[in-house]
Amino acid sequence: MTTVNLENLKSGMILASDAVLLNGRILLRSGAELSDKSIKMFASWGLTEANIEGISETEIKSDAMRHLDNELLAKAEVAVREMFKFTNIEFPPITELYRICIKEHTEKLAGVSDNELDS
Repeated sequence: MTTVNLENLKSGMILASDAVLLNGRILLRSGAELSDKSIKMFASWGLTEANIEGISETEIKSDAMRHLDNELLAKAEVAVREMFKFTNIEFPPITELYRICIKEHTEKLAGVSDNELDS
């Protein structure tokens, strides 16, 4: 079971546990297969992540950055590492923020807009 951020959820993934809001309301039960509609529902209700079966954290990270150029990715990582030099990168929220910053910085270096990536 791996916790996957909303932006990385894909249709066809299987929930490893119930998708539950902070108020306790269950949006989707464990074992359900995600669809585009259910992912949009998660976003509209403010659910930011879900536990998914059969996928590793490494797969999620590599899939999220698959489209990025390795050379630009390396340059972005150097720049972002400098910004995070006084933080604990091993702390899960910081790890995720670090990952997002590297992705965004790489896209900025490439001159790629979010609209181009979504197509």
